Amino acid sequence: VLNNAGNAVKDLCIRGAVVAFRSATAETLRITSTGQVQIPGGSTPLKVTHTGADCAQFHRGSKYLGINADWGGNTGDSVISASTNFVIHTNGSNERLRIASDGNVHVNMTDNGTASAKLNVEDNSSAGTNVLLISNKPSGANGKARMVFHTETSQGQGCSPYIQSV
Repeated sequence: VLNNAGNAVKDLCIRGAVVAFRSATAETLRITSTGQVQIPGGSTPLKVTHTGADCAQFHRGSKYLGINADWGGNTGDSVISASTNFVIHTNGSNERLRIASDGNVHVNMTDNGTASAKLNVEDNSSAGTNVLLISNKPSGANGKARMVFHTETSQGQGCSPYIQSV
């Protein structure tokens, strides 16, 4: 299809309740009457939905990944949301980071029911690897790295013991 109006730019419109594109053997893309884009493949199609002013969701069956460019309106915060856990893989299927639906963070490990802390970090090498590094790089000569353990009651009483480098 060529929309040739000389040097003028004109809109090209395709109208239908559903707009479908097909290869010689199968449907390759569908745009539904609600504007949802579906790309067939596997047992369920990939669906892309515009859910609000600045938000899009990518669906695969009942699971989704949402991206919102301005969460909460005019806050400037961008949000990535997932229907259950948010997982990052590298080198194919090697899980490196998981933010579980309960808010727990797992680094280089999967939650096998024993990782009950809010932050769980695992390293299985025997080479004396640093598992956690806290670094402070002050502009002066007397900077010290500090790890604080803060506890506070609902009445505002508490303490903040710490471990500090020398």
